[in-house]
Amino acid sequence: GQLDRRDLLDWLRTADVFASLSRQEAFGLTAMEAGAAGCRLVLSDIPAHRKLAGWFSPADVTLLPSDAAPSAVSDAIAAAASLGRLPSPPPWPLPSWEEMVERVLAGYAEATGDDAFRRVPGAPGRPLRVAK
Repeated sequence: GQLDRRDLLDWLRTADVFASLSRQEAFGLTAMEAGAAGCRLVLSDIPAHRKLAGWFSPADVTLLPSDAAPSAVSDAIAAAASLGRLPSPPPWPLPSWEEMVERVLAGYAEATGDDAFRRVPGAPGRPLRVAK
């Protein structure tokens, strides 16, 4: 099922470790949310997760191959859990939603080679539109 945002964040605040061994991610927003909530991270070693790991200290993130053996995954989770939760709030600045939108659009522009992806600011308090 689904959780509303508040319940999701409450659950993340109770976890010591968040694990995601996905083979593809656009950014890894769920891992970023988990880290911001204080979870240590065990993630697949893919470009999006490597980039996300740069927001954390090396001791806070473990990168594993997507096809890591179950024993390697369980060992990494146990090792991360033994370190305890991350400081909350994080000791580093989190990107704002607007910065995230900017980065996603920049990623689209880079991936497609199309400079038409750009952010068009809306009125304050209104959602951003993408102009093409």
